[in-house]
Amino acid sequence: ATEMDGAECSSCPTGKFAANTGSSTCLDCDAGKYSGNTGSSACTNCDAGTFSADIGVSACSGGALCNVGSYSDTPGATSLSTTTCQMCPTGKYAANTGSSACSTCDAGKFSADSAASTCSG
Repeated sequence: ATEMDGAECSSCPTGKFAANTGSSTCLDCDAGKYSGNTGSSACTNCDAGTFSADIGVSACSGGALCNVGSYSDTPGATSLSTTTCQMCPTGKYAANTGSSACSTCDAGKFSADSAASTCSG
């Protein structure tokens, strides 16, 4: 807290922010954004592969990520659905949930199907 003319200013809690000086309240971060620190002046987009459906969160969800074989390159997602989670194309794979990109199969290996979690060969 900062002392100013006898009045005390408080830091916004996590999940909230105050963008302007002289704010009298803190605002909730929008869905798709978060604030993990107190005293934030802005919220941060959820990383690709994660999401926040709720407002005022201090972290983006790690529980309902894209499945193996799929990825999301959409930062600031408010949900993970078929529109934000995309299947990896043939020749690429995603071995982990929550991938933000697919990896390319190494030389000598392949994935003949889309949505692969490994390469064969």
